[in-house]
Amino acid sequence: MKKILKGIALVSGLIGLLFTAVGLYSWFNTRVFLEKARRVPGEVVEIREGDSDRDGAEVNTRSVAVIQFSYEGEARTLISQVQTSPPAYSVGEKVTVLVNSDRSTDARVESWLELYFFAAIFGGLGPIMLATSALLLRLGPGGAGRSGPAT
Repeated sequence: MKKILKGIALVSGLIGLLFTAVGLYSWFNTRVFLEKARRVPGEVVEIREGDSDRDGAEVNTRSVAVIQFSYEGEARTLISQVQTSPPAYSVGEKVTVLVNSDRSTDARVESWLELYFFAAIFGGLGPIMLATSALLLRLGPGGAGRSGPAT
């Protein structure tokens, strides 16, 4: 039983490290993107259905926004990166699009969800898993938090 608990703790710790690294990497990439980004106006022209899942008798359909914007005189289309239910945008809604000035094909909608959601999920779950792993190792059978048999 001790070995199984220790194994679970170690795997949890490794996954926690990986999640933390992914979250930090995503946050760093977003910060670099924002340093190079230029704001341009955009407009939601379509809401496309994304994936669906069945929740009991109800079907939840997630949606993505299709956004048109112009950059350096060229009309462009952007599909939002995050699927939401209900849709996060409405057709005709004005949004701000951020375009990487070094690579104009790299564009994102200016919103917390589009910019930081991925980093927040992984950056939040990673430390939780690391803490859980540390607690399991410390308080589990034979861990440093246990006192030995009474003498």
